[in-house]
Amino acid sequence: MRNPRLAKGILPDLRSMPSGWSLAEEAETRQTSEDSCSGDCGGLLSEGEVTYAPSGTSDLASILVEAYESAEAAATGYETRVDDVGSAEDVSSMSLDQLGDVSAAFSRQEYTGSAYKYSMATVVRAGTVVLRVTYGGGYEELNSSVLTGIASMVTERAHQAQNGEDPSAVFAEAP
Repeated sequence: MRNPRLAKGILPDLRSMPSGWSLAEEAETRQTSEDSCSGDCGGLLSEGEVTYAPSGTSDLASILVEAYESAEAAATGYETRVDDVGSAEDVSSMSLDQLGDVSAAFSRQEYTGSAYKYSMATVVRAGTVVLRVTYGGGYEELNSSVLTGIASMVTERAHQAQNGEDPSAVFAEAP
């Protein structure tokens, strides 16, 4: 992605999310530089994150977008992100529709002493963009179609940005 500012547009706004959802944490974006990275940025140009809350649950959906200078740098960033997400405690791989150029999905059940908290995540590389979507955190089992819907939308927005279009994809259907 040549223009690192386009990464900000990949993050969906509230109008792109299912009706009834609310903003839990405002979008934060930043351009990266050798000074702002803790270690090797590996071609990372910019990153952004936003978090939404579905209505009627204690779950959250967090979307992280990382824009790289090349597909090769993004492939390395993807592997790093998959390792980060997949190595957490109580995490297991899960089956999810293939998204972007390559994707991986994970689920987690964390026992709190009296009940389980459920969460799931997917990491996708779409060209020069890596995205991570996490969903859950509450005590009710999750519907993976919500995770798939969000990740599909953000993947499409990444493709639109890389094609020089204003990202306009929205969540296809409310859960």
